[in-house]
Amino acid sequence: YSTIDVESLVMQRLGYKIGITEEQNFMTGNGVKKPLGLFTLSTSGITTARDTTAANAASIVADDVTKLAYSVKKQYFDRGTFIFSRNALIQIRNAKTTNEYVWQPALGLDVPATILGRPFIVSEKCPSTISTGLYTMLFGDLSYYWIADSLGMSIQRLVELYAANDQTAYIVRKYTDGMPVLAEAFARLIQA
Repeated sequence: YSTIDVESLVMQRLGYKIGITEEQNFMTGNGVKKPLGLFTLSTSGITTARDTTAANAASIVADDVTKLAYSVKKQYFDRGTFIFSRNALIQIRNAKTTNEYVWQPALGLDVPATILGRPFIVSEKCPSTISTGLYTMLFGDLSYYWIADSLGMSIQRLVELYAANDQTAYIVRKYTDGMPVLAEAFARLIQA
């Protein structure tokens, strides 16, 4: 007999798996039977007209970050958030403009770190390779990325089907979609 609450453990793992799958698709999904991602080039989402080209192929410099952020109109900048990978964060963290870092550390427990005064999200599901022709970061008003859950999530527990092997199976169903609905609210950095 197990002292571990197996049902709770299974639910935690299912929640994690669903979460990372959704995040992957919200970042890089192709829109075919899955959400259309923020880092996916599409005439239905964010087009190349919203791309800002980095100064060079293998790094992100302060001017790239500034140019990206200010390429969106003020109403989107004021609500904008940066999204990028840990690899991009390392380069952004070291980027300076006239001896001042564009990344600003948190000044207190209730004040988050910012970049150019705007919040940021580091995602493991963002493109992480910094190389020619690849997207490395995004800035924009995320209220223009719409996510729709159509029926909610259902979990079906199958006990009898696997009883002969002393196993229990779970089937999870969730119908979610998402896409950028206003291209001008976003800008992406593409490496030169």
